[in-house]
Amino acid sequence: MVQTSGTTSAHKICAACGAAGAGLGCPCKAALFCNVACQRQAWAQHRKSCTHDMQKKLKKDRERLGNDHPDVMYRCCELGRILRERDSPEAEEWLKEALRINTLLVGEWHANTAGDPSPL
Repeated sequence: MVQTSGTTSAHKICAACGAAGAGLGCPCKAALFCNVACQRQAWAQHRKSCTHDMQKKLKKDRERLGNDHPDVMYRCCELGRILRERDSPEAEEWLKEALRINTLLVGEWHANTAGDPSPL
C-alpha cells in the first residue's frame, strides 16, 4: 500500500468503512483505506478489480505458461476491460495483446478475432 497525498480529505473515502480521511491507497489507485485493518476487510471484494494484483498474476502466468497461452489472453482481456471502465489509456494496450494472442490461437478470420477481443 502507498500513502496518498494531494487531495482533500473529503475525497479520501475509505473503501471498507466509508469514513473520510482515508490515506492508505492501493497501488492500483482505485481504492483508499483508513488503515491496514480496513484494507484487509475489503480485500476480497477489491481484489476482483485490482489492476495491480491482476498485473502481478499476469506476470506469473507468462513466466509459468508462456506469452501466448489462453489463460494469459483471458487475463489481458480482463485487465483491459477493467482499465477501459476506468477510462485508462492503458486499456488499449492490454486489449490489443489479448487480440494478438487470440489471433495466434484461433486464426485471423475467427468471429472473436474479427470484431471483439473478448475471449471465446
